[in-house]
Amino acid sequence: MTQQRKGKRNLLTQLVRLTIILGVAVAAFVVWGSVKAGWWSQLATLILEHPEYTITAEDLQLPEVPSWLRRDIRLDIWERMKERGLKSTLQPGVAQQIFTIVAEHPWVSEVHSVRLSFPRSVVIDLEYRRPVCLVAGTAFAVDAQGVALPASDLQDANLPLYLLFGIEASSAVMPGRRWPDGRVIEAGQLAEFLGTTPFEKGFVFIVSRVTYRPLEPDDIVFTLQNREGKEIFWGRVPGREVQGEPPASLKRDRLLALLEKHSQIPQYSRVDLTSSANSSRM
Repeated sequence: MTQQRKGKRNLLTQLVRLTIILGVAVAAFVVWGSVKAGWWSQLATLILEHPEYTITAEDLQLPEVPSWLRRDIRLDIWERMKERGLKSTLQPGVAQQIFTIVAEHPWVSEVHSVRLSFPRSVVIDLEYRRPVCLVAGTAFAVDAQGVALPASDLQDANLPLYLLFGIEASSAVMPGRRWPDGRVIEAGQLAEFLGTTPFEKGFVFIVSRVTYRPLEPDDIVFTLQNREGKEIFWGRVPGREVQGEPPASLKRDRLLALLEKHSQIPQYSRVDLTSSANSSRM
């Protein structure tokens, strides 16, 4: 019995020792793993922050900025990158995140690609928005899609921009977003369709008017004006013509022919491009 008790006691002692040894081993492994993980984390941080891979504004390669655009959008993109913690070409997913930032810029209409060129260059292929008219009484221009663009970013006084009248100022207008008024969106479409010839001939104003029609969409029509008070009634934008109204291509042909034929335009007279009977009165 005594030997059995001694055997059990020895076995219990060995189990206790083994448990202690295993506990110490596990603790040591955890400590070693933590130290190792911390070392790797520090090493990764050092690599990401290494100047060789750190992106600066000068490392952003964009297509040439149009001559009429004062703003250097590289600085805007770089500032947004810093806000989101993007600073190294080695960061996972950095190209896709830069793509998103560029696409959000008001002056960018489309981003084709963002490509990393190691060690730290970022090559961005994009299309700039082109303004087609200024909205009178506001601080904005718009492009052909009616997207609001800060007029303060424009620098070329010779840029052919029609001036749109008949629009109330709105606090809901946001740079890079479509104007919350269908008249402005349609005016942008019309300005793009007209091209620069009417502008060069002095018809620099586009005036929007709306006719309220119960139970139907409001009827938006446009008139072109010059500084001497001459009016040319255009009608509705391309694709929105009502029954009996000539298509936009025919109205534009009439307009260009009239502008070419009549160098001296009578003051305060009016031409209606939607009426064949009045199309020659100029």
